[in-house]
Formats: sequence, structure tokens, C-alpha cells
Amino acid sequence: QMLLFAANVCLIRFITVYYHDLGLSRKLMGILLVLMPTMSFLGGLFWSVIVDRTGSYRGVLTTTSLLGVTTIFGYLLPQAATSLPLLVLITLLHGFFTAPAGPIVDGLCLKVLSEQKVSKEAYGDQRLWSAVGWGAMALVAGKLVDIYGTKCIFFCYAILVGLNVLVIQLFIHDSDDHGPVTKRPQVSLRQWLQTLLKFEPMWMLTNLLIYGVLVALIENFLNVFIVQDFDHAPKVILGAATAVMCAFEIPVFKYISKLWTERGYSLVAVLGFSELVMALRCFLYGIIPRNQPWL
Repeated sequence: QMLLFAANVCLIRFITVYYHDLGLSRKLMGILLVLMPTMSFLGGLFWSVIVDRTGSYRGVLTTTSLLGVTTIFGYLLPQAATSLPLLVLITLLHGFFTAPAGPIVDGLCLKVLSEQKVSKEAYGDQRLWSAVGWGAMALVAGKLVDIYGTKCIFFCYAILVGLNVLVIQLFIHDSDDHGPVTKRPQVSLRQWLQTLLKFEPMWMLTNLLIYGVLVALIENFLNVFIVQDFDHAPKVILGAATAVMCAFEIPVFKYISKLWTERGYSLVAVLGFSELVMALRCFLYGIIPRNQPWL
């Protein structure tokens, strides 16, 4: 979790800064930022099927990690800075090959936790390490960008993915019983639609859709906003903002479930309050003086 997310933050949080250095408009940035998660969605479906059929977490993670590192070095090609079609192709391949890492690691994490019958650790206890890696590396990457330029993010990504592959080879072992997948009761399309079209699933899906669209604006363009709209903002501030965010995520991952499991608060109320906090965050971004980016 920690190495993977430390690697991902180098690209996900700083790729827009790379686009800015290339001189791309915000419109073109938006197109590229839409293409990547779209291809990641398709790639995630494809690689998940491969894992289900082969049972090999290790093989898929290793293969896609190495292909992903190879692909991201395409951003360093001189032609990528001048050819939009080539940049689009690299972006699509980047999204496809790096898509399975997060979901597969999450799935592997849940699998391991389910096998530890005596362990009191929950998913959040493991997931918080992703926040540690994300926040710590964001701060380091921001400083390195100030010193060496934006291109260093690709080398940082490659080094961290390489370390992650080493960990996979040393400590991750596929189960010996990954033969044919056990058949599960099939749910008809009609039954699936009847379940989906109930109020609770539709409310949740609508909430996720709207929240995702709005958060995408912040997460994808926050760094561009800081770099372009503030006076002389150093790149390290981009990493520092992410590190502060992650510092607050860690206790949330650790203790948030206790609000509804032990304290009796409604999950809907917790989600609603979280979204109000997000709204306050966005409002504060808008009123920060442009000559004080550290705020």
C-alpha cells in the first residue's frame, strides 16, 4: 500500500504540472485527464478478469508494473512535447497498464485480512499506510521538482514501482488452489435491475456521481490553480498541501468506522458532514489571497 501510493502520487498529483510546463491549455489538460481514468476503468475491468481467471495477483501486478514504468518514460520523449497524438497515446497506455495496481492491491489486502482469523486489524488499518506513502512522497516529490524540474517525477515513480515489484517478488505468493473459479449463484439481469433501482442504491450512486464530478475538478486542477493563479508559488507547496491532507486522512481511516459501529451515528449523517467539510475546503481555496499561497 505505502510504496504503491507513494509511486502514484508522483504522477497523479504532478502530471498537471508537467502539462503546464509543456504549455498545454487547461482545455487540453482536461481532455488528457478524462482519457486517463477512462482507460483506467477499461484496464481495470480487463486485468481484474485476468486475475480472476489465473488467480495470480503476483504475476499481474509484476507485469503491469513493469509495462507501466516503460510507458511513463514515453513522456520524456522529445516528440511527446510537440505531438498531441503521441501524448494522447502515451496517456492511454499509461492509464491501461497502471489501472490494476490499486484495485488488485486492495483486493489482495482484503483477501489477506479475511484469512487472518485472529487478527483485529480492519481494512482501514491497512489503508492508512497508503495515506502515509501518498502524503510523505508528495512532500518529497514537490521539493525534488523545485530542484530538478518536473521530469524527476517519472524517475521517482520508476524507482518506487521497482521497489514495490521487489516486495511483491519476495513476500507475495499466489495460492496453490487457484484452479477453476467456483461457480456462484447467477443473478438474472431483471433481479439485478430490481435491486439497483431501489431508493437506497440509486441515492448512493447519484451521490457518488455528483460528488465524483465535483471532486474531480478540485483534485485534477488544484495544482494547476496553485501554479498559475498564485504569485511565485514553489512546487514544494503542492506536495505540502497533499501531505497535510493525508495527515488528516490517517486518523479518519483508523477511527471513522467507530462513529457508526460504536457511537451510533448514521452513516448518511457522517457522509453528509464529510461533504460539507469538502465544500468548506473549496470555498476557502477561493478566498485565499493570491500573494499568500502557503495559506
